[in-house]
Amino acid sequence: MVRYTVAVCNYNMAETIEESLTSIISQLDDEFEVLVVDDGSTDGSLDILASLADIHKQLRYVVRDHSNLAEARNTSFELEKGSISSNRWTLMTAMEVAYVTS
Repeated sequence: MVRYTVAVCNYNMAETIEESLTSIISQLDDEFEVLVVDDGSTDGSLDILASLADIHKQLRYVVRDHSNLAEARNTSFELEKGSISSNRWTLMTAMEVAYVTS
């Protein structure tokens, strides 16, 4: 069962996406999923994502029409399976830092 979601947004990062995702996946166990939201890449990223998803069961990806990073992040919130996600952790950490420093 997926407990945690690591959300990654991608737009035309074919040069680095495979190395980045392979590194992330190598550090996770079965309680994690890696959700990639592709924001309409046109550089071959989708072929790389499809290939990696065939190899790694924890990886899934969705493709959306190109918009912006905020919309891609919102999509990851909507689609995450884990009860704890990197999106929420980052948001909580940022809020905690803002509270402590104010």
